[in-house]
Amino acid sequence: PTRGTVLLDGKPVVADQGHDRHVGVVFQEDRLLPWMSLRDNVALVLKPLGLPLGDRRAIANRYLGTAGLRGFEEYYPGRVSGGMRQRAAIARALAIEPDVLLMDEPFASLDAQNRRIMQNEVRRIWRETGRTILFVTHSIEEAVAIGTHLIMLSARPARIREAIRNDGRVERAKLIDDLNAMIMEEVERQQGGASL
Repeated sequence: PTRGTVLLDGKPVVADQGHDRHVGVVFQEDRLLPWMSLRDNVALVLKPLGLPLGDRRAIANRYLGTAGLRGFEEYYPGRVSGGMRQRAAIARALAIEPDVLLMDEPFASLDAQNRRIMQNEVRRIWRETGRTILFVTHSIEEAVAIGTHLIMLSARPARIREAIRNDGRVERAKLIDDLNAMIMEEVERQQGGASL
């Protein structure tokens, strides 16, 4: 299928119908404006809500703190690391207080150490805010490290292959091995010409 509808609490999510506070998005790239401070980048998404500048900046400060960036509010994106820029992008998405936070491979460009730090940050932010987070990744290890519910898709055409609750009862290494085995089955199926 090339079309469909995204529903949130039974209602369609439509991006072009005004400012939608229900869904926050964190992209693969941080998408910060280089001429604005981290605070002003976060505050920018609040402007359509009609909040006074002081209120927008206070909210931005709060979420930059939540993202572990207290003390860096006035820094410009070019003066901080890639991991810090992604934290600012997360703060920006959280600032609108969305019901759902969509994260599309947000750590794909980070090195292993910063990726692990950011995975821990996402878990901490999830615990502190209680927000629903839909995290897309191609890394099994990352999915297991972050997710409480894992959805594994099949090869093309993509379908839900497996839905797994990651509640800590299954040993992490075993879960990773099981998921890797499923991926190998999908690769073999796809290479066999079943669905290209």
